[in-house]
Amino acid sequence: MTNDNREKLQADPFVTAYVTAMFWADIEQTEEFEDKDLCLEDLAPETVDRILTDCARFQLEAKEPLELAHDEHGYDLQNQAGHDFWLTRRGLGGVFWERRWGDCGDTLRELVGHCTDFPDQTPYLGDDGLIYLA
Repeated sequence: MTNDNREKLQADPFVTAYVTAMFWADIEQTEEFEDKDLCLEDLAPETVDRILTDCARFQLEAKEPLELAHDEHGYDLQNQAGHDFWLTRRGLGGVFWERRWGDCGDTLRELVGHCTDFPDQTPYLGDDGLIYLA
C-alpha cells in the first residue's frame, strides 16, 4: 500500500470510522483472523482503493439525507456515519434502519445493502496475508 493511500484512509474521519467498524465488527470478531495482529498496513492496495471510492461515492449520493439527519437529529456526519455505513452494508445492528428518522432514514437505508450500489462486503485474508473484500 502506498503512503498516499494510507494517509487518505486516516485523513477523512468518515473513512477512518468505516475502517474502524470493519476491523471491530468483522476482523477482530472472526475466526479467520484469529491470532493475527492486523492493522491498516494489512489492507491490500485494491481494498484501500475500494474503501476510498465507496466512501466518497456514498457521501456524495447520501449527502442530502445525511445532512438532514445531522440538522434534525444531531447525527455525526463524520464518525458515526462512516461507522453506520459499514455496519449497514454488513446487515449488522446500530445502523441506518434503527435510527427511526422518517424519510431521511428510509432513504439512507435504501441506498445500502443487498441489490444496491453499496452491497454487503465481507473481508477475507488472501494467500498473501493481506485483507481483501468479497
